[in-house]
Amino acid sequence: MAMGTGRRVLVVDDDESMREAIDSLLDVAGFESTVYLSAEELLAADGIEDALCVISDVKLPAMSGLELLATLRGKGYDLVFS
Repeated sequence: MAMGTGRRVLVVDDDESMREAIDSLLDVAGFESTVYLSAEELLAADGIEDALCVISDVKLPAMSGLELLATLRGKGYDLVFS
């Protein structure tokens, strides 16, 4: 799957203050963002293929950010990952 062409960024972080800060920063920069509490929540969501990139915490409670990256790549998503 090709990388999305929109300006939507997916944010995954279990820390509420960090999610809010990243969401606000992306808004100011002109990006649309969708926030998730966990990797599993993102993987269950629709529209991943429309996203430009994923910003994820590495240390998440169940599935780590690195495991999320591997899972998305294994499913054929070609997203920029930060």
